[in-house]
Amino acid sequence: MKLTLKNKKISPMKILIDFFASLYDLVIAFFASLYDLVYDFIKFLGDYLKWATDIRSFKSTNFDKQAKEPIQVHNQNPFDIR
Repeated sequence: MKLTLKNKKISPMKILIDFFASLYDLVIAFFASLYDLVYDFIKFLGDYLKWATDIRSFKSTNFDKQAKEPIQVHNQNPFDIR
C-alpha cells in the first residue's frame, strides 16, 4: 500500500520508520543533556569542595588600636568645592 502526495509515492512503513527514528533522536538528545547536567553538577561540587577546603585562615586585622596617622579622605564629588 502506497500513498501519493504531490506526485510522490510514500509508504506507511517509511513514515513509521521516520517517526520512530525521530523519537529515538529525541530520547538520545534528552539523555545526553541529562548526562551533561549531572557531569557539570558533579564537577561544580568538586570545585566547590576544593575551594572550601583550601581556605586559609588569615591573620585578622586589629581595628581596636588607633591609627598612627590620620586617614586621608578625598572628596569624590567634583562639584563640591571646599
